[in-house]
Amino acid sequence: MAQCRVSIRAATTNDVLGLLVRAVSLTPRERELVTLLADGLDTRQLSHRLCISRYTVQQHLKSVFGKVGVRSRRELLTGVLAAHSARPEYLCIAVYMENAR
Repeated sequence: MAQCRVSIRAATTNDVLGLLVRAVSLTPRERELVTLLADGLDTRQLSHRLCISRYTVQQHLKSVFGKVGVRSRRELLTGVLAAHSARPEYLCIAVYMENAR
């Protein structure tokens, strides 16, 4: 008989970002970019870390903004954080997604 352990905890910003990137079908590169963006990297740092040009970073960001429905990095990150604090159901979703892997 298989055993299952469930731990309930508040969803972290990374949990919520993980849900967001899956919900809007970001590419693996866009997911990587959003994660690094949430860590506070600027365009130059993103370019260096991902070994791509600054122009390519901007193109990826435009694509992410279009998929998520925002117009800036700040709007992307504060929108995610605001939704996280305003919607307690993210707690259940994050735990479900974690245990569904």
